[in-house]
Amino acid sequence: MLTFCRALKEGDKVVAAVRNPSKIPDTLKRNDVVTLPFDLAWSQEKINSFAKDAFAAFGTLDVVVNNAGYAYMGAIEESADEQLKGMSIADYKSRSL
Repeated sequence: MLTFCRALKEGDKVVAAVRNPSKIPDTLKRNDVVTLPFDLAWSQEKINSFAKDAFAAFGTLDVVVNNAGYAYMGAIEESADEQLKGMSIADYKSRSL
């Protein structure tokens, strides 16, 4: 979020890729911010479509910041497969996009 706010302060435009666009605060709903839904669990085809939309928002992208990732805390034997899969996708797949 710090990078996002600094970019805006310096007059840059921002394309925010977020899991839930409805959680973006009203103060960040501005003409220089485009919010697009994104999920690392999407197929490569859908991710490619997202990338086209992101480029189309302002015509170019000068800087891309990857802020995806999270940690699931708990004993592995007590964890649901979907929880671990979600963490793995966010933490590993995001590095290869």
